[in-house]
Amino acid sequence: MKKILLLSLFLVINIKFTFSQHYGEDFLNSVDDVEHYINGGQLTRNKSKQAFRNIKILSEKGNADALCLMGVLYKDGIGTGINFNKARKYFKESYEAGSDKGSYSLGYLYLKGLGNINQDYSKAIKWFERSNYPMAKHWLAKMHYFGLGFSVDRNRAVEILSNNPIGNSQLLLKKFQYEMSISETSNSLKIIPEETFGDIQLVDTNNYYSTIKGNWVGEWQFFDWSNQKLNRRVPFAMEILDNDTGILDVNITVDDNVFNGKLLQVNNELIFSDLTVDVKKEYTDYIDELQLTYQLTSLIFNLINTEEERVIIGELESTIINWSEPSPPSRLILKQKESELDIDVLKALSEQTEHFIKVYPNPFKEDLLLYYSLEHDSEISVQLYDYYNPTKAIKTKNRNQKKGERTITLDGLHDLEKGLYLVNMNVGSDRYTRIVIKD
Repeated sequence: MKKILLLSLFLVINIKFTFSQHYGEDFLNSVDDVEHYINGGQLTRNKSKQAFRNIKILSEKGNADALCLMGVLYKDGIGTGINFNKARKYFKESYEAGSDKGSYSLGYLYLKGLGNINQDYSKAIKWFERSNYPMAKHWLAKMHYFGLGFSVDRNRAVEILSNNPIGNSQLLLKKFQYEMSISETSNSLKIIPEETFGDIQLVDTNNYYSTIKGNWVGEWQFFDWSNQKLNRRVPFAMEILDNDTGILDVNITVDDNVFNGKLLQVNNELIFSDLTVDVKKEYTDYIDELQLTYQLTSLIFNLINTEEERVIIGELESTIINWSEPSPPSRLILKQKESELDIDVLKALSEQTEHFIKVYPNPFKEDLLLYYSLEHDSEISVQLYDYYNPTKAIKTKNRNQKKGERTITLDGLHDLEKGLYLVNMNVGSDRYTRIVIKD
């Protein structure tokens, strides 16, 4: 009996030790461990910081995989603050140490222009072509097929995919081959004709609140990451209702599905509150990913009178939940439901108002990266406020910065409650604001 008890005690201690080795404080001590932890999705602050520390130690020894993973940690803000300049630096060092994934990761930053990295197809191609990583070849094929940085060359795209035996390349290959078989001359990158109206009048901003209510129908236009080519047009309907609370109700219809939410109007910007919309993918390279979920964040719009019609034209910001990254540039072109206006002639877009302060990510969880361009050397002050209780700044940062593209990171925001927050930025005597969402 005593031997049985001792054996049982030994087994319990051994199991506990094994568990702590693999799942306790010391298990994040290799690249594979940390990648498994990240992909699992159950991230905590303490474990993330431990993962960052351990991978940093490995990277300092010149480990190419660890250098690449350091770039990922900085890009996604895992265990450290979001910093795309450092991410780019580590990806390059990883490539120089022999990592094909490092070169691919650099190309991916430039392909989509993530964070404060300027979008640049030529740089994306350069880094993809230096890599033997399968996903680099996968993206090169897509760029040939859709004419992103290349002239459209569908045969070259098919050739690359045919020699890239990973599941998502083979799935996309079948889609491309089918599309080419039914129309060799078709091109999905159709540009809306450059037609214009004779008389376009912007509606006074002060009257927006009373005029945006009602039913609007039109399309959601998806562009490539350079915002130069129209890739896709999806029917879109939006019903805006006033419930006398100051927060508007909105019902959005996409792919015959209705999505409900709230929105706040601030002059010519609509801020969506926790509103997600599912859109069927036109091309898929993952068999279990047939649609993407977009979290809508804001719409900067112009309300235009054309003869007797009213038209909303605006740049729509959103995040692709499936990928945890901003969606490519997109635009809404909507008319009053009773209108007979032809949407195709609405390429007569008035000049769009863009944010001086660009943010990443939005919605944010812990860190908020602000990036902007200064025309002159300037003294900068930034404050973050609760939108509904802006009596005291939650976070304040001050800088003296040289002219050019600049960034400031507001970090340590994980304890904030979900909701709307206001960013105020003073640049010399000028003041800019941006409403952001805490997820």
